Amino acid sequence: MGVIKPQVLLCILAVLLISSCTSHKNGDPKTHVVEIKQMSFVPKKLTVSSGDTVKWVNLDLVTHNVSFQDRKSPKLEQGEQFAIVVSDNAEYRCSLHPVMEGQILIKN
Repeated sequence: MGVIKPQVLLCILAVLLISSCTSHKNGDPKTHVVEIKQMSFVPKKLTVSSGDTVKWVNLDLVTHNVSFQDRKSPKLEQGEQFAIVVSDNAEYRCSLHPVMEGQILIKN
């Protein structure tokens, strides 16, 4: 087995250092996924930070949507998704199946 040259080792260390400097900070916006499956939003209650993205993915065989008080997603067929950036607490439901309800809470 050969010996690693110091220049190669320095290059590897430099790449690792640069990649660690460009990783996400704790305050960076995150994306959270809500799965739509078995006629439910999973998780039903989601706590996020203001500015985070929430993405709903329909894994059910039937069409659903995500309906808020002031807006509604398009109809989501199986495999389709809808995303928003959140800034306030919100309650939502599927207007096609009103028993399906969910909630987004903004952490303080």
